[in-house]
Order: sequence, then structure tokens, then C-alpha cells
Amino acid sequence: MPALQLTPWARVRQEDFGLLFYNARNTRLTFVKSGKRVLPQRSGLEAHAIEWHGPGDGGTQWRRLMGTLVAKGLAEAPLLPTETPSPTPCPPAPHPCTETKDMPAKGVETTSYLRAPVNVTWEITNRCDLHCRHCLSAELRARGGPELDLAQCEAVLDHLAEVGVFQLNFGGGEPFLRPDFPTILTLARSRGFTSCVSTNGLALTPSVVDELVQIQPVYLQVSLDGATARTNDAIRGAGSFERIMAAIRLLSQRSYPDFSINTVVTRANFMDIPDLLRLAEDYGARSRLSRFRPSGGARECWEELRLSRDLMERLSELLSARPDIKTGDSFFAISADDRRHLGLNMCGAAKMTCSIAPDGSIYPCAFLTEARFLAGHVLDDGSLQRAWRSAPVLGELRERDINSCRACSRFSLCHGGCPAVAYFMTSELGYADPECLQPAASRPATPRAT
Repeated sequence: MPALQLTPWARVRQEDFGLLFYNARNTRLTFVKSGKRVLPQRSGLEAHAIEWHGPGDGGTQWRRLMGTLVAKGLAEAPLLPTETPSPTPCPPAPHPCTETKDMPAKGVETTSYLRAPVNVTWEITNRCDLHCRHCLSAELRARGGPELDLAQCEAVLDHLAEVGVFQLNFGGGEPFLRPDFPTILTLARSRGFTSCVSTNGLALTPSVVDELVQIQPVYLQVSLDGATARTNDAIRGAGSFERIMAAIRLLSQRSYPDFSINTVVTRANFMDIPDLLRLAEDYGARSRLSRFRPSGGARECWEELRLSRDLMERLSELLSARPDIKTGDSFFAISADDRRHLGLNMCGAAKMTCSIAPDGSIYPCAFLTEARFLAGHVLDDGSLQRAWRSAPVLGELRERDINSCRACSRFSLCHGGCPAVAYFMTSELGYADPECLQPAASRPATPRAT
């Protein structure tokens, strides 16, 4: 039986249940429950083909799998003896920084946990040239400490590639304040990673943008927290609006292949959302809305800026009406059933993702970086792989079970919501997301017995 060749943008790795495929063009995942009947020819991100290893030639099972993978853009159509090769069409690419899963939650439950994260958020530096009121990384920046140097970053990239991580989401601080950051992106690209970068845009110059185009694909997410200077600057600092807009205009003028404008939705900028959506369209950018969560600097302004229940309901209605607005997994606790196909139905911390701090510390996600959530360090023996498999705090999040939510009609949409919001509002992981729009689930649940 000849091997089935994968498309250039397809990635695959072996899991206990079978194969996990990642489409680098749109970041969708495909779970194939094949056991060990189908295996990659090579391991890690270097696998370019899969082969049948089951009994016989696989027959209908193998042909059905080939058809599915070809239809999803993950494999090249097998040639019949009389056919001549033709290039596989490349589908349009949605923004990879947003939708990081494309399967029902039960896809993850086929095994206790994946062998490695699907994606890793890497806060590459503490340095920043803004002082945003809701800064996610305020606590990490306050702690200071040394950052991983270039050689250490390269060693981490090698390890992440070896264990089969597909996507890197770089943040900070401001990543472009690291002089060697373009080199890190180049090294990531050479190892087959899909790279996404969250930036405030202030360090983007024509030469930097031109360099990024050469490294492509590098997907940029530019942060803007208001459609006017008055709204944005009240959150991100005086004068920041015009500087961010200069970066957006530069990306638009350069016809940058793919970038989005990200807004953390607060009470202060909620009414700006329609204008922000139009602004993104005018500059050829995608729109992304992120949830305001009480971690980092946001704790100090939480009561002032958090959305009321009425605004949450209006936001839910907007997201239902505009499926083109990207949210990542920020709003699965308020998303309606009509966004289910986007895969936004569960927290991925410790199940599909984890976070690396500037000093190399490993946490479940970028919103849970207190000492209580430290899972390990990338420079330890065994590094991220050992932490992923054995860190108690990651196991705690995987086993998180909100009993009061089980009977909720929305359980399959959110699985208890965001544990970071629950933790920072109740000091416990065993509570339901306090901002859930379902009345029964919005009340604190009894912490699960341990």
C-alpha cells in the first residue's frame, strides 16, 4: 500500500487514540481514531506522509480516511495510473491566532490528555513600551528576572518541535523590543511552526514589516482598545492611539498577508465596537475581540471596566450575528450554540495548550501565572514534555469538573467556562465561571472534593 502524501501545510503526530492532524493554513485540528493502524512515516513536524500498518491493505477504512484528509486539505489526492499530477489548490487562510480547535470536546476525551500541547503561548520578553491598565503580564513584569537568551530559545524550539507542538503564539511584553526576535521567528519557521505574534505595533517599522514578509507566514495581532484616541488612550496610555494607527496603516499599505486588530472588550470601549469593526475592514484587517479577565493589571480596574450582564448579553448577540469576528476561546462561556462549529467550547489550558514565561517558567495558560500554578521550567531535565505529563497543577486542571454545570443545557458549549476568571473571583478552581450567562451556572458552585 503506497504512502499517502500530506500537503505542505499539513502537520501530524501520533497520539494514543491514533493521529492528530493540524492544518497550518487555518489551524483546524482533525482527530483520527485509528489506533496504530495508521502511522506517520516520520515523527514530529517532519512527517510528510502516512502509511497503513493495519491488517491487509486497509480496504474501505483506508480509502475513507484518504478521502477525508484530501477533502480537509491535509493530503494530496492519490494518483491513478492514468492521471498526471496537478497542484493541490491552496484554500484561503483564516487567521491562525484565533481558532485553535475544530472538534467537539469529546475529541480530547479519547485519551486522558494529549502527548504534547497543540500550541504554546510564549511570553518572549518582559520589556514593553506601554503601561496598559489591564496588562495581562503586569505581575510577570513586576517580578523581573532574566529572560531566556537566543541559544536557550533555540534549544526550546528544538524541544517543542521534537514533541510535536504545532503552533507558537508569541507575546510579552512587546516581542519586537527583543532585538533578536526576528531571528527567533526565523528559527521557528525553519522548524515548521506556525507563528502568531501579539504586538502593540509601536515597534513596527517599514524595515521590520519587510523582514516579517520574508519570514512568512507570521500572523500579526495588533492591540487597539478603542476607535478613538479618547477611548484607547484611557486604557493603553496617552498618545498610543496615533502610534498604533500608524502601524495599522503601515501593514495595510504594505498589503501585509494576514493581520488582525484585537480589542479587549471592556465597559469603557463597548460602544466603540461597531466603529472598530469598520476600522478593521477599512484597513484590510480581521477583527478579534478578547475577554477582559481579572488577572495581571486587570485586577486593579476589574470592577470599573468589567462588562455588566446586560453588556455581556449584547456581546453574545453580536458574536452570533457576526461569525467572522474571531475570539479564540475567550468567550465560550457566553457563546451561543450557533458558534459551536468554531470549536469554542472549552478551556484548553493543560489539555491543548500551556504558557512559557520570559524566564522559561511553565504555566497552564498566560492568565494563570501565580506561583501556585508553576508547572516547571523549560530548562529543567525533560523540559516542557515532563511538565506536561507529570506536573500536578496541569493534572488538576484536566480533572476540573464543575458538578453544578453538568445538568446545564449549555454544558457542551463551555464545560464550566474560564477557570482563570473563576479562580481570581473566588480563589478556587472548582467554581463555575462567574460570568456565565446561564443563571443556574452563574452562581458559585461547590468546590469539587479532592
